[in-house]
Amino acid sequence: NDVMITASRIFLSSLNDESPISDSLQFIICCVILDASSSDAWYKYDDNSKNEIKQNIMEITYNFNHTKNVSEKLDQIIANISFNEWPENLPDFLPLMQNFLDIYVESKSTQGIFNENSTHVYRTLFYFLKLISASTKITLKRRSQLLEIFISNLPDFFQSIFKECSLNMES
Repeated sequence: NDVMITASRIFLSSLNDESPISDSLQFIICCVILDASSSDAWYKYDDNSKNEIKQNIMEITYNFNHTKNVSEKLDQIIANISFNEWPENLPDFLPLMQNFLDIYVESKSTQGIFNENSTHVYRTLFYFLKLISASTKITLKRRSQLLEIFISNLPDFFQSIFKECSLNMES
């Protein structure tokens, strides 16, 4: 029952070690967490455990670089967790995604440094919207409510996206 929390702890601690686990093992851990986060197993965890898992996954995703396969799985995990928790238990999901995008834009504009954060944000939002639109776990009314809340947050994202686009045109 503790598979997600244990897996996220192992993954995070290995990234902080001098000898991190292999890309293949990172991918397998991501697959385990992804499977558990997309099932009803997510709801068996208490709030403290879910918060720790969310924090670990966010730190793993946004503070370290990964292979494309691992990055894609991490983005799917964040989308699954957000689908399960947002907006009631994860009200800061969209502001957090925008913050990661803003950090990317800022680092690119002031320091000329590229990082994966914008790709993570766009991919996570893609997977998240795909879950909302295709899930059989939610009612049509709930789907409509989630999309309405998401759409109401788009103007804030557009500002960051336009800033990123203008930076890309200058490059």
